[in-house]
Amino acid sequence: MPPGRGNRAITAMAWFLVFWSRRSTATVVRAATSASARTRANARRKAGYGRLLSVQRANAQDRRLIGQRSRYRSSP
Repeated sequence: MPPGRGNRAITAMAWFLVFWSRRSTATVVRAATSASARTRANARRKAGYGRLLSVQRANAQDRRLIGQRSRYRSSP
């Protein structure tokens, strides 16, 4: 194990879709677990979103769309 890392296990990050009661679209969150995705989404929640209904791991098709959007956003 490299120095400075301690005994913490390295956890793979995944994309999660977070659904709200007053939104027709999902919030996309990158997190290690669904519980941490829920916490991150609540931290980013904006007025009018309503309550958090569910958190789902993004499937392969969702991940492709997220990747396309990420590349689009990073271009000047």
